[in-house]
Amino acid sequence: MVLRNNFFSSSRTDSRIGVSRIKKLRLLGAKINTRVDQASIFSESTKNSSRDNLTILHRNALLSDMAIDEMTSLEEIERRQQYYMKHKKYTFNPSKKIIRIFKTFMIFMVCYSSMSSLYFLAFDPKNKGAEISDSLVSLFFLADCVLTFFTRIEDKTKQKIGNLFLIAKKYAKGWLILDIASLLPLRYAGHPNIEHLLRLLRLGKMKAVFDLLNIYKISEFFTKLIYPVECLSKRKLKLKIEIIWNIIKEVLKIFFGAFAVACLWYSFVDKYLKYTDEKDNFILHFNLDQDTTVQRFIKTWYYIYTTLATVGYGDYYATNKSEMVAAIFLLLAGPTWFAFMMGRSIQLINNLQDIDGVSNKLSKLHIWISNIEGRKNYISYGLKDKILTHFTDFWKNDRLGTICIDSIDDETVVEESKDPFFKFLPGDLKRRLTEHLFSDILYDYYQFFKPLEEKKYILALYLQPRIYQKGSIMLREGDTIHEIIFLVSGRIQLGIFINETFKEYANFRSKFILGDYFFLEKIPSFLEFRALTNIRGFSLPANVLKIFLRKYRFNYSNYLAKLTGKYNRLQEMSEADITYSSHFTEINTDRRPIPSATVPYLKGKLFRGVIKCFIPRHYETTESTVKRVLEDTSEVYKNAKKTAKSTIKTLRKILIKQAKASKNMRDKILLLEGKIDSSLIN
Repeated sequence: MVLRNNFFSSSRTDSRIGVSRIKKLRLLGAKINTRVDQASIFSESTKNSSRDNLTILHRNALLSDMAIDEMTSLEEIERRQQYYMKHKKYTFNPSKKIIRIFKTFMIFMVCYSSMSSLYFLAFDPKNKGAEISDSLVSLFFLADCVLTFFTRIEDKTKQKIGNLFLIAKKYAKGWLILDIASLLPLRYAGHPNIEHLLRLLRLGKMKAVFDLLNIYKISEFFTKLIYPVECLSKRKLKLKIEIIWNIIKEVLKIFFGAFAVACLWYSFVDKYLKYTDEKDNFILHFNLDQDTTVQRFIKTWYYIYTTLATVGYGDYYATNKSEMVAAIFLLLAGPTWFAFMMGRSIQLINNLQDIDGVSNKLSKLHIWISNIEGRKNYISYGLKDKILTHFTDFWKNDRLGTICIDSIDDETVVEESKDPFFKFLPGDLKRRLTEHLFSDILYDYYQFFKPLEEKKYILALYLQPRIYQKGSIMLREGDTIHEIIFLVSGRIQLGIFINETFKEYANFRSKFILGDYFFLEKIPSFLEFRALTNIRGFSLPANVLKIFLRKYRFNYSNYLAKLTGKYNRLQEMSEADITYSSHFTEINTDRRPIPSATVPYLKGKLFRGVIKCFIPRHYETTESTVKRVLEDTSEVYKNAKKTAKSTIKTLRKILIKQAKASKNMRDKILLLEGKIDSSLIN
């Protein structure tokens, strides 16, 4: 108890340690929040007075060590902060508006100074206005150099530094010497060209010019004006703005690079002419010395640009050995750089095309179709249209993009995407991203994916978009299941095909799975499925699901039990209809129509024998039989005229006589009598 009281009494004397205070400890580089409450410790020890004294002493000693460590850590942090902000009163906050405006202004000055130095180095225009503006720009750079010593900076941990010594030390390790060299007024000592060359050191700061605009904030501002609510079109527009800005940056880099090389080329030719006895050079050969400064600049820039682009029209070229050597190095380095920049620009343009449509992919698809047609005859228009429609819809509705898994084998399946970004995501982020992409599928078809547990997120990476036009057959009777379709929109009908006629049993809207029952039962389809309207959905390869079920032993018995009753009833209905149809097909196979050659023999005693040919051998009084007989007889009536009338009259008498027992049969005959002259039945 004495030790405990001494501990708390000593802790009171230190102003840094108070009652009920949260202490931030640094143990092994980790921050641990600990609450030290004097009253709670005292009350706990009073209630448990019977507890071992050694335990109490150990706990108090631990708390004492923690307090000491905390004091040491806090003191170190406080001393470091005081050292970093030692000259806080004499330094400027870089986030102040006036400082930010000045720094932005200096970025434009960097651009102007670099371009003007190149221009003056090459063409040396005698212009007092240019010299005055150049001197004024130098004063701005001098002010920026001085201001840098008094502007706070950040260390690697983003901690503010307001210590003049540390600021100067960091500046000295960076741009201080280069800034001082570029500020030397050597033109007053008779060396203007050296001054212009030293100013070219500022080219290293040109990157800040392209990073001046925060394109993400700009794109967010403009897209918010057009699309106030977050949507897919808004995201596409943002991507377009960002890619267009990147294209503009690449084009500006190409123009500036050509501008810099043109100025250096002209400076080399001009200075080389002064220090050698060369009688012919680029300037004299093309009479550039007689042109104005602007004309010389444009012609030189044109020559360099055509050389870098490897076009070279031949109107301008190197004229002596020294220029040819310089041109060789220019052709080695320049076109390589130019091709690299053009390649990046083309890649950005392709990315821009891929955002909104599938034009780039569609052109590759047309080439692929042309290659197939080149090996054999032309593909029919209908088949080609279906291929184009499939891929166009696939690219527009594909949710996975590059993270899809398309590697399928009969024995094994890949369970990891090859996408470089998705591949290195943590498992939880992969699951959340996949759930975001297919939230509707995983929710609407929860019962199907439930037995798969966490593996459903891997299977989702195999889902591919599908589209079916109205009236198209999605699954034929007797086909095996190659893919399972999850409907997203549209209506599907199912039935069987009997006597060249489709008989519908049921139709369903979305939230219907095509092929799940037949796949799980391992049987071919005994129904035909058709698209009643245009249908969109996603397909899962049956082979992939088969391997997953075999590998992980997922239990689909409960899910299959719910489907069995429905499909058993549908199977019974289809079997009954097939049996009924085959029975009457058998009866009607003996029916023989009247050939046109027997029409002349209908007169006399033979007409009764001919009439009997209309009557089935195993006659049953059915409505369909009567209808067929009357239709054939009506055709004879048209062809044989008066002779056929007596035939029809006799036929009616025979049929009525045989159908007396059936009231429905007689009613049917009376209904059909309107199609034939009633005088024949009197």
